[in-house]
Amino acid sequence: MPEITVRHMGEDVTVVATLVREGAIEKIKGRERRVGQVYEVTLDGERIGFAHYRMLTRERRTPGKRYVNARWHSPGWVASDEEAYAPSYREQPSRKAVVESLLWDRRQRMRERDDAD
Repeated sequence: MPEITVRHMGEDVTVVATLVREGAIEKIKGRERRVGQVYEVTLDGERIGFAHYRMLTRERRTPGKRYVNARWHSPGWVASDEEAYAPSYREQPSRKAVVESLLWDRRQRMRERDDAD
């Protein structure tokens, strides 16, 4: 199982990213790449979320205009709390950045739980 170490809150945190869904091979700009992978991210045996590598829709707009100048699809990393659904607005530049995002989300949920008690 691949372990990923990130710096979080001033200390090194190691999480385990387990491949849940393998995805399919797609030809992108003349190269074959595997897209559609889903990784389950766990910290000390507790699931903190999922990392998706999938095709995302990108857009280029002129500021102040309603129309889209260009639209294309390219692969990218997305953080998610569910295996089946990953909203595009949670896009991250790398799998390591997804792990950092999931750790911050976990910290926020723990804070909210402590404030509710």
